[in-house]
This record gives sequence, C-alpha cells and structure tokens, in this order.
Amino acid sequence: MEQLTLARVLAAVRARLAMLLALSTVAAVVAVGVRLYLPREWQASLGFSTVAATRTGGAAAAGLPTQLLGLGNQGLQAAPPLLARLANSDGVLLDVGRERVPPGTSTLCDRLLETRCDDESDERFLKRVRRATKVTYDRETGLVSLAVTHTDSALARRAALRILTRAGEAFATAARTQAEESQRGMQRRLDSSAARLARAEAMVQEAASANRQALPYSAVAVRIERLKREASLAQTLHTQVLTEYEAARGRALESMPAVVVVEPLPRVLRRQPRQATLFGALAFVGTLAAGMGCLLLRDLWRPAVSGGGSRARVEPLRPRVPASEDAAWSERA
Repeated sequence: MEQLTLARVLAAVRARLAMLLALSTVAAVVAVGVRLYLPREWQASLGFSTVAATRTGGAAAAGLPTQLLGLGNQGLQAAPPLLARLANSDGVLLDVGRERVPPGTSTLCDRLLETRCDDESDERFLKRVRRATKVTYDRETGLVSLAVTHTDSALARRAALRILTRAGEAFATAARTQAEESQRGMQRRLDSSAARLARAEAMVQEAASANRQALPYSAVAVRIERLKREASLAQTLHTQVLTEYEAARGRALESMPAVVVVEPLPRVLRRQPRQATLFGALAFVGTLAAGMGCLLLRDLWRPAVSGGGSRARVEPLRPRVPASEDAAWSERA
C-alpha cells in the first residue's frame, strides 16, 4: 500500500476537478428541480393550554390531616404534558383518522395515504400522520403547540382541530372514569364511618340513660366523657369522608372543558418554504465530497505496478523473510 500524501491528494483532485464540478452541478440542479416540482406544503398551527384546577373544596374542608395524608387528592389533573402526550397518542390519532372528511365518504386516513384504509393500514397511517404532526410543550409558559403540515390546507386545518378536540375528549373521559371509580371506592369508607358513628352515639346514649346523675371525676363520669370523645372523633372522620365523597361525585358530574385555545388557527395558513437553494447547496457539497472520497480511496488502494506501456504487470505480494533464511532457500534451490 502506497503512502498517502497531501501532494497526491491535490494531484488527484486537480486532475479530475472538472468532472467533479460537473457532477456536483448536475446533482444540485436535479435537487433544486425536484424540490420545485413537489407541491408546496401548508402548516396549520395552534396553541392551547389547560384549564386551571380551582377545585379546593375537598381538601380544604377535610383539614390539615387529610391534606398531609393525601386523602384530598383531586385525581387526574389537566397538566399540559399530559395533554401533549394525548395529542400524540395512538388512540387519538386513530380516532381522528377514522372520521369522515366532507364532502364524500373518505376518511382522513384515506386522504393522507391516498388509498382505502383498513385495519392493516393503521401502522402506516400512524407513521404518516406523525411525520406531518408536531407537538411541542413550553415548560415556562405551559403552552402546548400543535402543528400539522400537508399539501392540502383544508385537510391540515381539519386534522389540527380534530386532534385538539379528541385530546380534550380523551382527557375528560379519563378524568370522569377516575372520578366514578373513586366514588365507588369511597362508598365503602362512607358506610364504615357512618356505622362507627352510629355505634359511638348509641354507646353514649346508653351510658347517659343508665347513669342520669354521676359525680364529677367518678368512674362513671370518666367513662361517659371518653365515650363522648369517641363519638366526636367518629363525627369528624365521617364529615371528612362525606366531604371527599361529595367532591368525587362533583368531579364525576362536571363537564368543564380540559383545554382552552390560546392561539387559534389563522384565517390564512402559513406556507412552508421550499428551501430549494439549501437543498441544491447540500446536493452540490455532498456530491463533491463523495467524488473526492472515491478518488482518494481508489488511489489509496490501487496496487503497485511495474513495467511500462499498456500491458503493465502487477507485482505479486511476497512475504518478507530474514536474509539468512532467504540465502538458505536459495542454496537448496
């Protein structure tokens, strides 16, 4: 293998510079032509955020012990990261893809894939719609941005609106289901606290009826006071459980929207730049670099030849052996 030097590199590039420039120019022209031939894309973008959670009745009424124990938890909250995740989830995107796009009976999946969609087309549709959809979340402002890019501006606008709507509906369904399950779970706690309160009150009534007059600091008076304290504690716990139960019922019945649109869709969608100059420059530089690399590799790995003329003979590669062994092999020969 010959040694690679800077002079050899420059000589190889100089000898074929015209050919490299011609190939790079052709590649740049083809890239610009393809970019200009493709239809221009439109981007439908909007920004939304979550409705602030202002429900504090359950935890505030329950008091400090319930807050410390986490018993007053309001459940699933409409956090911006959750809505951003729902907007890019498989379920929401597939529901949007199966909706009919007027006019006609074709679905959004049919329009994106340009063919009739079936159950086997779900994976291809998800890949295609995720390439056209971009969901970002700003931690500082809590704003979620949704952008859909497509050559059909009406289709991009409809897809963005439907994804936003379905993400909000998916969150509302999840929150309502969680509230209903929490309500059913709290029903058992409510029954238990009500039974405990009834037993405590019955014991206080029985002790007071049996001992209408009791001396202060006597055993009977102390027992009645202890029973009254137990009844008061049972009343407090029952009130906390009842407050949480009513809060769960309220969350199950409420229909407050989960999202609010901060930046609505513009009346005229923004055109995506073609960037033909950028693609042409990249094609030119890439072709030129690839050609120079091929020339250098060919000159680097070309075997050494001996002789002159067009019939050059390639010298065979022989292993290098010590001089003593070479002389011994010569004498034997």
